Amino acid sequence: MPELAQWAERAHRWRQGAAPADLPYLVRPDTVASTPREVFIYFISAAKHRNPAAAQALLRLLGEK
Repeated sequence: MPELAQWAERAHRWRQGAAPADLPYLVRPDTVASTPREVFIYFISAAKHRNPAAAQALLRLLGEK
């Protein structure tokens, strides 16, 4: 699950107030305050039955569960 590991790293950076460099932005990241924040990630895919398991796996990678 390298994709989940990548999203876990992004979530960690967002939570610290940083901006992942590998994503497009509508506003330049350096113009936004770099303060710690809450992060919400939604799982949207055609294989809807896999979304809950993917969310739980991401939480484990983040050390939440």
